[in-house]
Formats: sequence, structure tokens, C-alpha cells
Amino acid sequence: MPLTAISITSANNLTAGIINAASLTGSGITGLATFNGALATTGSSGINLSANSLTLNGNVTTTGTGPLAIALTGTSPLTIANGVAISLDGAFTQTGTGSVVMGGSLVTTNDLISFASGVTLTADVSMNTGAGAGNIVFSGTVDGAYGLTLTAGTGSISFVDTVGQLTPPTSLTINSATNLTLSQGVVINGPFASTVSTLSTISGPLSTTTSAGLSITTEHLLSITR
Repeated sequence: MPLTAISITSANNLTAGIINAASLTGSGITGLATFNGALATTGSSGINLSANSLTLNGNVTTTGTGPLAIALTGTSPLTIANGVAISLDGAFTQTGTGSVVMGGSLVTTNDLISFASGVTLTADVSMNTGAGAGNIVFSGTVDGAYGLTLTAGTGSISFVDTVGQLTPPTSLTINSATNLTLSQGVVINGPFASTVSTLSTISGPLSTTTSAGLSITTEHLLSITR
């Protein structure tokens, strides 16, 4: 049976195993917060964590419209271990200046996925906001020699910063979105395939380095500027 709300208001370092509760709040964690077991919440408050550095080694599930909100208070990273599956009935948001290191999957129920910091892929990564509205936003860089697959339904996908300028992904696949925005340069060491229903906007150099090349399907308008 799930516990009621769990609230952690102050700690240097935090290590936890399996947690099953109505909600989970962690703040004032000045060091490393490590969650080695599965996290599950059932209430609308979901999971809200604030720490200098945070590691998720187990799957994360929310129901009852609960979000997963992570705030990095220092320059240390959020690490989502390889193979970790995050399934949310609310939005996913990462804020703060620390980077993100990720090798798992992330699914929401027609809700936002947003990364404020740069993301480094450590394994193939998929993100899916469902068939309805739910945007996917990368405000920082995206790097890592693995594949990235994105599905946004009727939502939009935005890359505000560069993709693959340090270490190109081996593929970039956009399965669905209303709009796609690539604001800076994109380098893919493999295929880039995109299916968008309304508008694709490419504002920087775009290159792929294999014979699989480039496939962009846009039903209405393709805008390319450099």
C-alpha cells in the first residue's frame, strides 16, 4: 500500500531505494541524491526534487496527473541510468544549470517534456508525449553517439541549441509533431528522418554523415534559413 506524501526538506547526501507514495518532495539537498529503486506516486503532486546532483537508477512512474519536476541547484548533473524507463501521467521538467546524462526512455500522457540544460546520450533514447498535445523542448545542446527518437503527436518539438556539435548522435528520428524547430546547427552521424504535420523550421547548418542521409516530410511548409 502506498505511503502518503513524503517530504524531505534538508540533507547533505540522500540515498533511497524503492519508494511508493502519494507524492514525493525533496528540497534542500546540497550534495548528491541517489535513487536506486523504482519510484512511484499516485497523487496529482507527483515527484518534485531539488538537489545539487541527482541520479535515477530505477524506473519512475506517476499516475493521477502527477509530474516529475527536477531542479538542479548546482553545476553537477542529473543522471538517468541506461535502461531506466520513466512513465508519467504529467509533465517532465528539468531546470537549473547542471547538465543531463541520459540513457533511458521517457513517456508522458500528452504532457510537456522540457530540458533546460544540455543533454548527453549514453544509450539509445526515446521520448514520447503521446498522440495528443505535448511539446518536447531541448533548451540546451544535445550530444552523444547514440540514437534519439522523438514522438510528440500533435505537440511541437524544439531544439534551441546545437545538436551533435561535440559528439553527433548516430540517428535522429522524429516520428510525429505539429511543428519542428531546429534553431542551430545539427550534425548526425547516421540518418535523420522527420515527419511533421505543419511546419519544419531549420535555421542552421544540417548535415548527416552516412548514405542513409536525410528525410524530411512536412505536409504544409518547410523553412530553411542560414
